[in-house]
Amino acid sequence: VDNVSSFKDGLARVKLDNKWNFININGEIISDKWFDDVSNPIEGFARVELNDNVFYIDVNGKLYNEYGKPLQE
Repeated sequence: VDNVSSFKDGLARVKLDNKWNFININGEIISDKWFDDVSNPIEGFARVELNDNVFYIDVNGKLYNEYGKPLQE
């Protein structure tokens, strides 16, 4: 692990090999995807970037497009 932030809204940002993800308060990674950049969560959602695309992720690891529509996995 290259970097771990403090917890905000139940998530901490984690950096590994220049990619980002989040861990919850149990220390579990919330998404199987690793992102190019992430923001601190606000009110249960964080902005994430992957391959020059912007998405939002909730505390459970579910991804949404910029309009708030859930992405199909």
